[in-house]
Amino acid sequence: MRDEICNLCNQCHIRSDDPVFPEKNPRAIWEWLLLLFALPGIGIVIYLLFGTEPVHERSRYTEPRLFEHNKIEIITRGLDKFANLFEDIKNAQTSIDLEYYIIRRDFLSYELISLLKEKASEGVRIRLLYDGMGCLGGSVLGRRNLQWLKNLKQSGIEVSDFFSCSLRQLPLRLNYRNHRKIAVIDNCIGYLGGFNIGREYLGLNKKLGCWRDTHLRITGDSVQGLSEQFDSDWESAANKQFPDIHRSVGTKKPACENGNTKIRLLAGGPDRRVQTIRNHFFRIIVGATHSLDIQTPYFIPDESILCALLCAAQHGVRIRIMIPCKPDHPVVYQATLSYLGELLAAGVECYQYQEGFLHAKGIIADDAVMSFGTANMDVRSFLLNYEINAVIYGREEVGQMREQFERDLLRSVRLTREAYDARNIVTKARECLARLLSPIL
Repeated sequence: MRDEICNLCNQCHIRSDDPVFPEKNPRAIWEWLLLLFALPGIGIVIYLLFGTEPVHERSRYTEPRLFEHNKIEIITRGLDKFANLFEDIKNAQTSIDLEYYIIRRDFLSYELISLLKEKASEGVRIRLLYDGMGCLGGSVLGRRNLQWLKNLKQSGIEVSDFFSCSLRQLPLRLNYRNHRKIAVIDNCIGYLGGFNIGREYLGLNKKLGCWRDTHLRITGDSVQGLSEQFDSDWESAANKQFPDIHRSVGTKKPACENGNTKIRLLAGGPDRRVQTIRNHFFRIIVGATHSLDIQTPYFIPDESILCALLCAAQHGVRIRIMIPCKPDHPVVYQATLSYLGELLAAGVECYQYQEGFLHAKGIIADDAVMSFGTANMDVRSFLLNYEINAVIYGREEVGQMREQFERDLLRSVRLTREAYDARNIVTKARECLARLLSPIL
């Protein structure tokens, strides 16, 4: 049976949108009922803010497609990512499309906006799409930051927010995020990965320190898919009528095609009735024959992913999971730690990255396939966030990423089962509570 699943995974005979598992989570339903009974008044308010069903009509993106002629550059430092991006923007001739979850109002965004204004004055069409909640960021100055972004329209830059923060729409959208980070230059160069726009992504946050992330610079056929996804998100944010996707497919041909790396782009989010990215993670895990390497800042798998990892470990697959040593979201970090005990008991190797903050998001299976992008290995990325990942088939690129993983291991400390079991009762109780709340929050 396992071999049959592996063949299906490798040959992509199963559609990504097949409902591999039922989308209703019985445990989450009972947790909501417990909350409503324990806190009748407050519980109802929390449910209205966080528990409402996703709206499925926002997306026009269809079946994930395989793009066969691509070349990728793996970027792990913010300085390199923004140096490359700014240089590509300077050389842009026709269009610049940027989509980010977070755009801080600091020196990095000022430099970016200065470049965009200059290119707009040259006649280059520029579209900037941001997530309203992500840029709000819980800061007192957040709303002023949103107004600053909206005012860019006066400079000839087209600006839109994917989820606005108006009081009328807030209760229905508070728990959803456009977590994608996409850049498309002249429909020829594409970027996707974990870096947002802000000084902390350059390692300048004193609390988090050095920022270790993974971003991909792509040229070739798959830039067309990135461009189409951006168009879909832009039209959705602008509340425009979607054109027929079948007419638009293939009309945007990249100006440059090179390389022989195969890439499958996966778009996931609450606009889809199945969890596309989660299902592909599952297929990659069950298809592994000897090794799985996972990096994620937030490890809160659903039962299917957790079961797949445990089964793979029992079948002799060497699994290494790397998480940060410090939290940027304390409750989520506690929930992450709570899941490691079962995996440690099954023989899974768990590591905590020590040199700053690990924000890389991806999985490497054997020597043949990897998936990196914006999706964390957690239920929020599977179900509530709008995400995009690139599944990459190519021994050279997979080898480069595995070499980077090995370098990261030198900067990590292995978490042993003995140390995990020796934690005090207060720590364990805090982690269990965080795990209980994770499907809700």
